[in-house]
Amino acid sequence: MNDPSDTPKPMSSFRRRVSGNFGIRIAGLGLQFLGSVVIARLLGVEAFGVYTYAFTCVVITGILMSLGMEQLSVRELPRFVVRKQTGLLCGFLTLQFGLILTLCGIVAAVLFWLEGSGRLVLPIAAGWLVAGIAVHALILNVSALLAGFQRVVQSQLMETLLRQVVFLSVLGLAIYLGVELGAAEVFGLSVMVGMAVLMCMILLARRALAELPAGGAGQGGRHFTPKLWLTASLPLLVMTFASQMQTNLDVLMIGVLAESADVGRYRAASRGADLMLIANSVAMQVLGPMLSRTLAGEDQDAAHVEGQRLITQGAQLAALLGGGICVVLGLGANLYMGLFGADFLPAAPVLRVLVVAQMLGILCGPVVVILITLGHERLVLMVSLAALVVNLTLNLTLIPIYGMMGAACATFIAVLFFKGVLMICVLRVSGFDPTLRAMWRPGRCLHVDAPGKR
Repeated sequence: MNDPSDTPKPMSSFRRRVSGNFGIRIAGLGLQFLGSVVIARLLGVEAFGVYTYAFTCVVITGILMSLGMEQLSVRELPRFVVRKQTGLLCGFLTLQFGLILTLCGIVAAVLFWLEGSGRLVLPIAAGWLVAGIAVHALILNVSALLAGFQRVVQSQLMETLLRQVVFLSVLGLAIYLGVELGAAEVFGLSVMVGMAVLMCMILLARRALAELPAGGAGQGGRHFTPKLWLTASLPLLVMTFASQMQTNLDVLMIGVLAESADVGRYRAASRGADLMLIANSVAMQVLGPMLSRTLAGEDQDAAHVEGQRLITQGAQLAALLGGGICVVLGLGANLYMGLFGADFLPAAPVLRVLVVAQMLGILCGPVVVILITLGHERLVLMVSLAALVVNLTLNLTLIPIYGMMGAACATFIAVLFFKGVLMICVLRVSGFDPTLRAMWRPGRCLHVDAPGKR
């Protein structure tokens, strides 16, 4: 039925996009790592802890601002484009960015009131925190928009490379001029650079929108289905929030139960472990839109066979990249931590535990992407919340006794619980095999309903 010569084309496109995205991410991570080392040595372990704690709070709050529309856009925008549903596309984007601006305004009012009344003493001014939240939320959503339009590489060039280059240049200039920099000043520089990069991303998004073909349902105006979209996005919001809390809960809990110096040490270690997440997320960021487009095709049998091939390709690349990073960081943990300064060396064992945890999670496959693409957001939500409860309970129990190592062990167990349960769910409800086993069982994919047709 299908010409075999046609099947490698999507795979070739997948490899090309992942390779380009991964190269950009690696270059960006190198710059980001350099920036972290410079900031850690500039501020010292305690002030570095203050800076990273504030940044973590901004990241978590920024995720909440779109009420999950960012995650939903990765699935919905490719469908709007393929089906030429221009009106629905415009309505979706209006709701998405309208929510961000409205909720950021509410957060600003609350923070300014708390700071002005003396009810909350912040190490970094409320104005900078609000600006950081808004910039982070907008960058996340514009990046998701560009991913939906198959502009992942261009987006990452700006967000990952340009942002880091400009930030390091400004930071280096300030150091050269002898400007006295503390945690608040460095945070402010980061926010201002983020604003500039955001403007560039918005211009790219406007160009992508202008190039879309006209026609299809909803042509000539905005069509809103906010109840339908929010019903789907809110579970994604809770799921993403739970996932981010799992990633950052250890840092937050160390800040509450231990000292700022331990926050700085642990964050330096977790940045190394985050390299594992990048290896996985690069492949998955490309896989999500491509899998959604593939499963939206009319020939569902062929679509599911091709979908399994895409999933296997993503799992293979993530495992290959992640495995290399795991070996390097596991053997060179002391060298890595020593780059931040002698005060950071006690966190080397923590880095090894976190790296192994992330590697085992990668081997479970792109389970979250598969379930979200197929419309099983609530299933992912329930597992995410359960894993968050496990992580919180373990952090509360282990940090007072074992400190940073207790937090690392809590994360290890929570990651295995989360990814392991979702892997079992994918095998049972989707018919796809998210693991590397599918490499030796090509073409074995059970039929499942297309997303949106359940």
